[in-house]
Amino acid sequence: DQTIAEIPAGGTGHAEVTWDVSEAIGTHTIYVRVDPVDMIEETNEGNNEAFRELGVPGVTCSDPAVSIYHAETSVTDDPVGDGYSVSNAPANVALGSAKGFTITATGPDGTYFFTITFATPVSENFKLFKLPDWTELPYTVLDTYTIQVPLSITGGVLDPAFILASIVIFDTEAPAQPYPSISGTFNGTITPSQTLLVSRLYIYPCAGTGGHPEHAAFSYTNGTKLAEVSWDGYQGDWDTLTFPTAFTLQANETYTYSIKTGSYPQIHHQATLQTANGWINCSTFTDVNGKSYTGWIPALRLD
Repeated sequence: DQTIAEIPAGGTGHAEVTWDVSEAIGTHTIYVRVDPVDMIEETNEGNNEAFRELGVPGVTCSDPAVSIYHAETSVTDDPVGDGYSVSNAPANVALGSAKGFTITATGPDGTYFFTITFATPVSENFKLFKLPDWTELPYTVLDTYTIQVPLSITGGVLDPAFILASIVIFDTEAPAQPYPSISGTFNGTITPSQTLLVSRLYIYPCAGTGGHPEHAAFSYTNGTKLAEVSWDGYQGDWDTLTFPTAFTLQANETYTYSIKTGSYPQIHHQATLQTANGWINCSTFTDVNGKSYTGWIPALRLD
């Protein structure tokens, strides 16, 4: 603890602290404590304290056999602006919120754990890609600003570039009131505002039920089928359909869908629904008993 300013009772003040972070790569927590009686430790100290996490960007490796050349290693929250080669990025990668880093390191051939800290928070929803071929890699989130990545040194050298980015998904999210609900077939249209690369369809089930998709088909508005998949029973990810081949829904283009559900899916009881990445509507819903409804949109996620 260090006293950085004295402020009279009832008054206001300003204090500054300078911290050299050049050798402090990682996540740090800064505490600011207001001490009312000029004592560092007292029973009520917890009521006078504020803190904030800070990410000091950089790359480290716990194995001393690996030498990282920090002068040639960069971590950025704007890889597009920093000249990363992103012209061949997959259509569903959200480059506007992406992070990037390069690692220049030498050491014995083998796999090592590298720790990368960013200046802004990371999310477990991000995917990690190795450039230039955009190969997806596994990683672990260690804390708010830091991830850990297993990487292999080959021929004594590691010098790749990486992009950590969120993937554009279409998610209606769960409605506040999912009932009434019943199994049946939904028909409608979907218009994404960003290009989607779709490989899976998830249906939100009503709590305590087995709500799931049993069949799904997406088509162009002229009727040409784009993708189709059927359910294979209560096994594995039974609430998710995985399409045989991933397909693309282009931004601002309208497509038709037909989704058959089983048990009790969650329902948005409205004719149209705007999501973070586009619109979806349901023109007709026919339940398992043959009764038709309007304004029933299935709660779903496409990713």
